[in-house]
Amino acid sequence: MKIHSSQYIQANKLYKTQVQSPIVQEDKKDKVEISKEALELNAQTSKVKEERLQELKQQIEEGTYVFQPEKTAQAIMAAWKESGVIK
Repeated sequence: MKIHSSQYIQANKLYKTQVQSPIVQEDKKDKVEISKEALELNAQTSKVKEERLQELKQQIEEGTYVFQPEKTAQAIMAAWKESGVIK
């Protein structure tokens, strides 16, 4: 049996055309939807934060604000524990 190299070349060309066919990708985009309840809760917490901020500003302007380093340190430690920075 005689094997001609041209047969392999043609077979190889067929293989390459199949492999090199363009891959069609769909444009998929992530989508996040926030519920009405979550938006309402966010608005409420924003109001509370804004009120607290105004309260602190007023205390600072009046000179009645007292810095409490213990509370600040406790809040930082709690945040670090929650995020896993410390155990």
